[in-house]
Amino acid sequence: MHNFIITNNNLLLSEGGFHVLNIGPAESNKIEPALEINSFDKPKELSGVAAWSQLILNLIFLKPGSYPSMPGLGIGIENYQYDFLDDTIAELTAAITSQQQTYLPDIPLSGVQIGKTEHEGQPILIIQLFFNIEDGVTSSAIALNVSKRNFLNFEVSW
Repeated sequence: MHNFIITNNNLLLSEGGFHVLNIGPAESNKIEPALEINSFDKPKELSGVAAWSQLILNLIFLKPGSYPSMPGLGIGIENYQYDFLDDTIAELTAAITSQQQTYLPDIPLSGVQIGKTEHEGQPILIIQLFFNIEDGVTSSAIALNVSKRNFLNFEVSW
């Protein structure tokens, strides 16, 4: 019987001692499954900036306490949906950065910028994520708003 312990990028195999093995390809080559199908009716896969953005988006929507074994995992954006004040923007920026550093440390996130605007009288929160890549820095954007029926709408651009 083998006992495995996974920590960050290493696999520790316990059998008469511990051996450290490097696992997985570079973060930019990893593939993240999406909950949709592609034009060939196959599960859609994301990589690079699209995958990183999706993983951070998952953290943004996940409520803290959703996973009892990891009670701090998640930001719970719905807690911020009615309150787009400057203090909230600073708090949300810090939460995204902290969650990424804690739960997704391999993602090369270099910065988070959050702004607010209005469209047809509805507040819109824009979260811009910056990533370090081989050629420099690239970004993705997430726009969030609350509909008149109190649904949280979002659009992602990468």
